[in-house]
Amino acid sequence: MKTIILRNLVVSALLLSITGPVSGAVSVKPSKIEGRIPPGKSYENVFEVINPEDKPAKIRVSWTDRTIEPLSKEWFKLSKDVVEVPAGGSVEVNYTIAIPENASGEYNAWAVFTGEPVGDIMGADLALRISIPVYIAVSGTQKYDFEIGKIKIYNSQKTTFGIYVTNTGNVHIRPTGTIEITSLDRNNEKYTIAFNDIKWGIIPREGLEYKSSFAEEKHVLQNGKYKAVIDIQAGEDENIKTYRKEIEFTIDGTAGKIAGEDEKTEPKTEKK
Repeated sequence: MKTIILRNLVVSALLLSITGPVSGAVSVKPSKIEGRIPPGKSYENVFEVINPEDKPAKIRVSWTDRTIEPLSKEWFKLSKDVVEVPAGGSVEVNYTIAIPENASGEYNAWAVFTGEPVGDIMGADLALRISIPVYIAVSGTQKYDFEIGKIKIYNSQKTTFGIYVTNTGNVHIRPTGTIEITSLDRNNEKYTIAFNDIKWGIIPREGLEYKSSFAEEKHVLQNGKYKAVIDIQAGEDENIKTYRKEIEFTIDGTAGKIAGEDEKTEPKTEKK
């Protein structure tokens, strides 16, 4: 019988122990590993798999490397590939991170915990899985950089700016910022939209359209002309990359058109 995997990615603040479902109510913590390790050094710690249910749970443990050209394929190791978690108990899974000599940039991976099938959908088993991100920057080699591509404006239900960001650095980034909007038709009325206020990350060499909307439900801009100042930054310490762009645009119904662009932006459904 075919097995369908439903992925459940848990996003949290730095090293917070927020848990997510794997099999029934089984959970894993921490929900993210993030830090810096110098070249040639290593770090060890544990995942805790917790089972509050009244029956044992069998969990498969694995990992997927997302590092660009790693100097070692075994830089991340898990002590077990299967664990039996007793009812009402917990099991620890040790992990080791060993950054190779002469490494640079970032080593990142998914640590994956997959439960046994818990149901049947149209003849296929249903299983749940949690993927925990692992981000390890190689100390002293980080480069934070990004490029801004297409900017789109949607005006259906909530005014939304779609800004495509490509990570051109060598470590993951969480770009944040603001979009300050001024009406050119209505006495310079001003509005502010937070850019990526949930701090969604993006790994090197990948691109993502970040969608930023008004916080209020069903808040859309009226038809007319506007100016927007887009400020975005990413990085840490003294290594900060900043971006600023001023655009003028026109809202017409459910879409916006940026001045100077021939192609009109049409609203689309965001992929889940």
